[in-house]
Amino acid sequence: MRVRPAGLLPLLSGILVSCQPPDGNKEEILVFAAASLHDTVAVFADAFAEETGTRVKVNHGSSGGLARQILAAPRADLFLSAHPRWMDEIEEAGRLRPGTRIPFLRNQLAVVSHPDSPWKADDPALLAQLDFRHLAIGDPAHVPAGTYAEEWMRSIALDGGETLWDRVKDQTIPTTTVRSALAQVRARRDTIGIVYRSDALAFPEDVHVVCLVPMAEGPDIVYPAAILADAPNPEGAQQFLDYLQSSRAAVTWHEAGFFFAP
Repeated sequence: MRVRPAGLLPLLSGILVSCQPPDGNKEEILVFAAASLHDTVAVFADAFAEETGTRVKVNHGSSGGLARQILAAPRADLFLSAHPRWMDEIEEAGRLRPGTRIPFLRNQLAVVSHPDSPWKADDPALLAQLDFRHLAIGDPAHVPAGTYAEEWMRSIALDGGETLWDRVKDQTIPTTTVRSALAQVRARRDTIGIVYRSDALAFPEDVHVVCLVPMAEGPDIVYPAAILADAPNPEGAQQFLDYLQSSRAAVTWHEAGFFFAP
């Protein structure tokens, strides 16, 4: 069962009054957003369109894949990445609108398993002792959740000089997005996964949380946002980005497992 952020439309009604497009502008906004933002951005997009008349189209995928699309065919207005690495690549190519890049959201890693699983591990080092067959993570080469997961596992030292990553890397199933890793866990009882806390919250009845990685002990997960230099509708993109950062929107982001970046 998927849980969408509750009470969003009533919460946002006060925000949207000030978001009316100038001169009745109905131009659409094209947002490229990391897969882990899928559910929440979709709800915000629907509410924004209903109240302002400005349609928000959202293209979801791995941040690395989205960055490649942006570099190959500049048509998006706003990029919401799950890792600074891919925003850096776009910026270095001169494809960001100057002064619009911000640290937008933060997230947290969660180790999850099938809901029938009895596994629990208060100490991350104990993960190496669980009798799972596969470990599903986003492909670290282009999926930020997988990049963060590998970084975290490399930081966990085990007996004999190995790291947790050394112990489990041959069992990994690299997936195209973090949601694909979550799907593997939901479908297979012999599989654990490392995803974002927000992903686990989106499917509370479909996954079992083995453990949360404390934010102080895990990687610093920051989602940067920026308007693109070739944006067809930069004014609309800024309006939508301001809306996503509003104080009332923060309630919905928090319900979905995200925090505003300082």
